[in-house]
Amino acid sequence: MRKILDGVRVLDLTRVLAGPWATQNLADFGAEVIKVERPGHGDDTRKWGPPFLCDREGRETADAAYYLACNRGKKSVTLDLKHAEAQEIVRKLAGDADNLVARALARRAVRESLVLLKNDNNLLPLTKGRKVLVTGPAADSLMSLNNGWSYVWQGDRANLYPKDRPTILSALRAKLGESNVAYVPGAALEKEINITEAVNAARDADIAVVCLGEGAYAETPGNLTRSPRV
Repeated sequence: MRKILDGVRVLDLTRVLAGPWATQNLADFGAEVIKVERPGHGDDTRKWGPPFLCDREGRETADAAYYLACNRGKKSVTLDLKHAEAQEIVRKLAGDADNLVARALARRAVRESLVLLKNDNNLLPLTKGRKVLVTGPAADSLMSLNNGWSYVWQGDRANLYPKDRPTILSALRAKLGESNVAYVPGAALEKEINITEAVNAARDADIAVVCLGEGAYAETPGNLTRSPRV
């Protein structure tokens, strides 16, 4: 039986969970998915067990169930992308692929997303010269923008994020001018700081940008317990 994505080739440069699970769905619908992994190591999740796949004699193999649950139906190639030859191979694969997963998923997300926004009086885009207040626990946090499984495992170590990447606050100040953008945090993720001050500052501003978010987290490495064999 022909599947909806038969004849489509997808280059998979993702790792761990979200990306591999997405590309696995494309494989289930018939796409030829080529997954690029690191030589000698592969995707991190290959070793994330127990549980591990067992062979016909009931002996554990080196393949973790976690990895198999996210990479079904794919082809795999190992390439060390630090080397120019490997980079050229990826460029060739990308040229032959019908789409890169990142682009395909981005387009789909745009089509399916609902933006609940009422742009009264043409408030957006923000223009220079207006008094802007930025407030909220995620206003000056790279952790809230990236979260777990991004730059670091749990995502909660601010010192490990790239220093040249902007937060919401720094991006607005760079765009609108630092003197035009005031910052009053109001609250941290787990406690109030100066909410009254933030409310008063909002009254004096032309625009208030309230940045909400949540703490960074991910599952604990190795927290899968060995399941008894049936």
